[in-house]
Amino acid sequence: MWACSISTNLVQYLIDVLGYGTVDANNTVTNWSGTVYIFPLLGAFLADSYFGRYNTIIIFSIVYILGLVGVTLSAGVPALHDGQHGINSSSLFIGMLYIVALGTGGIKPCVSSFGADQFDESDPDQAREKSSFFNWFYWMINIGALIASLLVVNLQTKVSWAWGYAVPTMAFGVALTVFLLGTRLHQHVPPGGSALTRIGQVLFACVRKFRVKPPKDAKELYEVDDKLSAVKGSREMAHTDQLKCLDRFVPIMISTIVFNTVYAQMSTVFVEQGLTMDLSMGPHLSITSASLSAFDTIAIIILIPFYDRILIPFLSRYNLQPTYLQRVGTGLVISTFSMVAAAIYFIIGAAEIMVNIGTLEMFYSEAPDAMRSLGSALQLLTTALGSYVATAITSIVASVTTRGGSVGLLPDNLNQGRLDYCYVVLVIMSVLNIFFFLIVAKLYKYKKIETGK
Repeated sequence: MWACSISTNLVQYLIDVLGYGTVDANNTVTNWSGTVYIFPLLGAFLADSYFGRYNTIIIFSIVYILGLVGVTLSAGVPALHDGQHGINSSSLFIGMLYIVALGTGGIKPCVSSFGADQFDESDPDQAREKSSFFNWFYWMINIGALIASLLVVNLQTKVSWAWGYAVPTMAFGVALTVFLLGTRLHQHVPPGGSALTRIGQVLFACVRKFRVKPPKDAKELYEVDDKLSAVKGSREMAHTDQLKCLDRFVPIMISTIVFNTVYAQMSTVFVEQGLTMDLSMGPHLSITSASLSAFDTIAIIILIPFYDRILIPFLSRYNLQPTYLQRVGTGLVISTFSMVAAAIYFIIGAAEIMVNIGTLEMFYSEAPDAMRSLGSALQLLTTALGSYVATAITSIVASVTTRGGSVGLLPDNLNQGRLDYCYVVLVIMSVLNIFFFLIVAKLYKYKKIETGK
């Protein structure tokens, strides 16, 4: 909930409180959002290699809380947010945001993976429950997002920013306490040692044995069952699969970057577009611009139960349940229509269910057992790259269209610009990306587990 409380309304805080312009506020938000999804690579590496997912969550939660408290104080203490005593209020606030981003790096890639670790994949019933877990995990995230976009955002804009940040900070403290109380009930998967070391060993062996002819029986290339070869906590997979999984994931990651570029508009352009609208809902009720994202969240909260409890059982009855890639492809098509309709939140929510949950489950399930946190981190990395692409597009559009003294497509007053042209650019990118995804999906090969080991 706290992350949503920041990102949903961050652009408005930067403009109204810190005095940022439209383009600078957009780029600050997307750059920070991108960094939030870069740091999981660090957290995932530490979890898989040394600490385990549970310990990583605890360690980075402490960093996360420190950042939360810092952001709250920078918004609530006058001497900190008014620039008194030589304090640069903008730098302090942004610095605290990046501490939050660092803390997020150990939480995001490990929480979903840690939850999925509780299921025994060798049991068909639990394997189905694990797939359902990812749907409901994402559903719970959006319950928190709904609270943030409706209650916390209004607390920020109508009461005070300090209280708007303090309440979710306290809520996270409660959530961490509940998590700690369940420690003895959790199943803990031990770390498997440094994946980078194993990948390096494979690369070194490839170079060293470049001229060696492979054996006729491919099974001789697999791991042997001894301490020098076996990875603790892992089932046996085809030789070098820890390296090859990266080759398989990268094209899928590239094909979802454009989707995340579209999704990044939720916390920037969509909010700014809402600031120019009449958001009154009758004579006594109005909503904030940032609360518009609640419609996306509501769509997800409604559609996930339908998808998990009605659609999937119906399709399974006729053996038509979608594969990971079919689910992602459907979401990419849906997201394109959201740009055609210029910010229809309900459509984006439907696309999220297909793409985000589909890739979340896919990158966990398709990763080697000892690299599953890294698999989740790679899925999150696509969100980071999408945010950075959004920053680049905004900067390029602003630079090109303001030449010669023109107000450009994205001026501070959007009513003077042409926001619709920006949506056209995103539609074109989305359509081209669908064709790229179809090629990638056709070439993708799902992982195989060696049975009987």
